[in-house]
Amino acid sequence: MVNIQTKRLSVRALSQDDFDLLFPFLSDPKTMYAYEHGFSREEVQALLDKQIHSYAVNNFGLWAVILKETKTCIGLCGVTLQYYNKKTVPELGYIFHKTYWHNGYAFESASACMDFAFSELNIPKCYAIIRDTNHASQKLALRLGMKQVDTVIKHYWQMDMPHLVFVKDNTEEPFKPAS
Repeated sequence: MVNIQTKRLSVRALSQDDFDLLFPFLSDPKTMYAYEHGFSREEVQALLDKQIHSYAVNNFGLWAVILKETKTCIGLCGVTLQYYNKKTVPELGYIFHKTYWHNGYAFESASACMDFAFSELNIPKCYAIIRDTNHASQKLALRLGMKQVDTVIKHYWQMDMPHLVFVKDNTEEPFKPAS
């Protein structure tokens, strides 16, 4: 099981007991703006069930991101499987409660999760498939050293949504942030 530690964050697997930690931010429309709506209780449960199933089948999924200082669950980050270019690919994904935006937590956890995917899961490439209106996530993908390689249309919430596809190859030089 995953146990990723960074300076400020702990990343761990989700369990059914985490529903009450997830619902407040996954149900918030502002936090979930890229999805066009806050999730219902049923949608949060479906997301939780999907992650727990993915752990059993794939050994990965979205994981809880815990702020060490307060022991608060501030978001989700990890690797999921997404359909792209007629195949299933590993995608680096993240969702953070709006209260914790602009603090570097997404970069810190996403960087650690991508390193884990490459070194522990032996994933050759990590993708990020990001809605065209989600500029913050696009900037994060670039900051992680990912390159935009494509644009696709996803049909979700009864609408067509353009998404940008980013990728980073495991054989590329690791990204070193400027000091």
